[in-house]
Amino acid sequence: MGGDIHAVVKVAGNALGAVIIQEGQTFPANAIDGKDLPAIRPDQPITLDITSVGATYPGERLVVTIRM
Repeated sequence: MGGDIHAVVKVAGNALGAVIIQEGQTFPANAIDGKDLPAIRPDQPITLDITSVGATYPGERLVVTIRM
């Protein structure tokens, strides 16, 4: 039907990890656990690059929350 959403989380342009939200999922099963990642400085931008979306309702009602 709709399809999965694939994304890459980046800090200052460097990829930290990939996230896949499967169709119908409300939270990604492969959320990125930041405990082993370096600290993010206040001047470093955090981006979420959406690399693939479903076909029927691509990314409809997508909400992204970053907890620090």
